[in-house]
Amino acid sequence: MEEDNKTVEIPKGVQKGSKVITGVFVALVILAIILVVFLGGKKVDSTSEETPSSQATQTTSSETEKAISLDELSTHSTDDNCWIAIGEGAYDVTGFVTKHPGGDKILSGCGKDATEIFNARPGTGLPHSETAKNMLSQFKIGNLAK
Repeated sequence: MEEDNKTVEIPKGVQKGSKVITGVFVALVILAIILVVFLGGKKVDSTSEETPSSQATQTTSSETEKAISLDELSTHSTDDNCWIAIGEGAYDVTGFVTKHPGGDKILSGCGKDATEIFNARPGTGLPHSETAKNMLSQFKIGNLAK
């Protein structure tokens, strides 16, 4: 038997369709690369909400931040309204209370100067981690009044 060596011609419409698909694929790859570059490979958390206190931190400088007295701080001493002072800063950590890795131990600092608690955690006596220290800025609402 003899084999037929026939050339199969691909219809022009099919050729154009495959070029379109290839073009779309290339465009998607380029878009993905751009997103990675602009997001810097950071994971985007769509469930987190920006709190008013973190918005205030972004729009104020340390010279113009609100001075918060210990009396005012003491009125925010519950799990659903928790302000703390650490060092010279005042922080609204209400939204973090349920996320605190140490559980409800954070509540012992609500409404007061929690500097000692922060620097020597109850039970271990160890200070909070650098990660915890770096997180404070997102909760800052002002400075402790002198």
